[in-house]
Amino acid sequence: IKERNASLEKSIEYIFTVSRLGAGEEFLKTKKVFVNGIITDALNSFKNDYNGRKVNCELSEVKLNCDAELMQSAFTNIISNALEHTKRGSTLNIRCFNVDNDVVVEFEDNGGGIPNDKMETLFEVDKEYNSKSQHRLGLSVCKKIIEANDGKLKVANNDIGGLTVKITFKG
Repeated sequence: IKERNASLEKSIEYIFTVSRLGAGEEFLKTKKVFVNGIITDALNSFKNDYNGRKVNCELSEVKLNCDAELMQSAFTNIISNALEHTKRGSTLNIRCFNVDNDVVVEFEDNGGGIPNDKMETLFEVDKEYNSKSQHRLGLSVCKKIIEANDGKLKVANNDIGGLTVKITFKG
């Protein structure tokens, strides 16, 4: 019951965030922060328990003007999805680096990827809530958070047999 309650509370929080972002409401608390610190904080929420998955990080010290709290929520959700939808023994690679003036953050796994016919609906919010659709609610919020912080999120199957979530912020 406690787990279900926590899950529902998180979903309600996501719905409010989507509503506020969709309405163009100005509530972001932006400041210049190290992206590698946000990623580290997101990983710390898992307390080094990756449920049999390996996590590799290559994190350059790059700064970004963003709402760090919301960005950490988005990164945590992306990591959680990768850990949930991959098999034990799979690997999640997380990279953060600069390309020209842009900041790039990549989450890459080798856990099977997503069928091409599911890619188009990956960020749609399901009309009905259920435990299987909760990750889709989270991904739609992640995308909106990233876009509200002047970033672009792309998802693609990769050459190592999994999925890559690539986020680019203009510098």
